[in-house]
Amino acid sequence: MFVIETNTTDPALNLAYEEYYLRHAAFDDPIIMLWRNEPTVVVGAFQNTYSEVDYDYLRSHSIHLVRRTTGGGAVYHDLGNLCYSFIRLETDLDHLDFHQFLQPVQTALATLGIDAEISGRNDLLVEGRKISGSAARVVGDRVLFHGTLLYSSDLGVLVRVLTVNKEKIVSKGVPSVRSRVTRIADHLPQSLDILEFKQLLLNAFMDSETYLPYEPSEKEKRAILALAESKYRNDEWTFGKNPSFNVSYSRRFDKGELTVKLLVHHSRIEHCHFEGDYLGWLDSDEVASALVGVVYSRESVEAVLKKFEESTTGSMSRLDLYFGGLTRNGIVGTIMGEDKHQGE
Repeated sequence: MFVIETNTTDPALNLAYEEYYLRHAAFDDPIIMLWRNEPTVVVGAFQNTYSEVDYDYLRSHSIHLVRRTTGGGAVYHDLGNLCYSFIRLETDLDHLDFHQFLQPVQTALATLGIDAEISGRNDLLVEGRKISGSAARVVGDRVLFHGTLLYSSDLGVLVRVLTVNKEKIVSKGVPSVRSRVTRIADHLPQSLDILEFKQLLLNAFMDSETYLPYEPSEKEKRAILALAESKYRNDEWTFGKNPSFNVSYSRRFDKGELTVKLLVHHSRIEHCHFEGDYLGWLDSDEVASALVGVVYSRESVEAVLKKFEESTTGSMSRLDLYFGGLTRNGIVGTIMGEDKHQGE
């Protein structure tokens, strides 16, 4: 396994490092990256940036804003937050599971005296409060799994820049952000700065596997910088294209929120866009593209989604890979704007 040091706290560059080695690594060995960002809000791949952040506040406080390629919700990074990334070949998609990636992190934290538990879809908790969230993406035969470790971040800023969806509060009884999170540093038996913590965490990983340092070539660094400039510093990627929609519906499910926006003309779907914090492994834009040109009726929409459901990668439905386990009936019900008690 290779360890890659990005040697930067620039969020656009760090995300570009991840994507470059996910798509273009010239070797098959697994990769681990441990990295930090300057103050940054990172929105999920399928989220509506405008509804997730107070952009004027971010700009006035010199807080970066970037969009990642994985699903899930918006998160706050600063130099007191440690991010980890695992990239590896994955030909067996039957057993893709967040827990298999979280367990090594949980084990490594235990060696440092942190009793963390895996909770829900993708979280690590200490004493019932969140210290880590995670997300993943599959590209070809490679998988990226990455997450945050809330070590000593400024929780006051975190609370200010992250807001909980009102529907989620009503439907789940979700408490405030501040009461739901805690910092790893506050639970360690010894006092460590974050760089010491980073090294001890890496040492803990190395107890179970052999890790070799990998130095990116100059050619790779140029390609990574170009990707950061063309994508992660590009407002079109960060904020998304915003064509006119005349149909928009949202639903919250146990496995995440789904919003669908449609442009329907003469009873046919001319444009389709999915948003939400669902944890898809694949890009749901492919499903949206398949709905373009389809008659806007439950029967027609369901027929398209059924094809994705019946198409499998291994024994796993591709619809599950796109929408992180949201059901076909639930997705169709959202697209058609049905009452939330229908199509569950």
